[in-house]
Amino acid sequence: MALEQHRKTFNDGFVSVMKQETIRNAAKKVIGHKPIEIAKLRFSETFIREMDIQFADSIGGQLDMKIEVLNAPVFNHKSVDKFIVQLRDENYSIIKTDKYKNSLYIYLQRVGEQLDESK
Repeated sequence: MALEQHRKTFNDGFVSVMKQETIRNAAKKVIGHKPIEIAKLRFSETFIREMDIQFADSIGGQLDMKIEVLNAPVFNHKSVDKFIVQLRDENYSIIKTDKYKNSLYIYLQRVGEQLDESK
C-alpha cells in the first residue's frame, strides 16, 4: 500500500517577488526606479508541458521556467505581470499565473542580464 502525500513540499529554494518603485526628486520628477521585495516564497520547479509552450508562443513570449508556489495574497492583484521574480540570481517576468487549489503555477520568462558574482 502506497503512502498518500498530505502536503505539497516546496523544497527547490526561495523565490523573491519584487516590484519597481519610482524614485522622484524634490520637484516630483522621476529620476529612476528601484526594485522592492514584496514577498519571499518557497517554490517547487515543475515540468513544462507542450501546451504551456504553445501558449507562450501565442502571446509572443518565451517560456523559460514554470514554478509552483503557495498562493500568496500578493498575487490577488490584477497586474501580477508587472512583478519581477528573482530566482537563482536571475530576473524573470511573469507571463501567466494559474491557480490550482491552494497552489499557484507561475510561468516565467527571463529578462535582463545574468548577475555575475565572480567579478
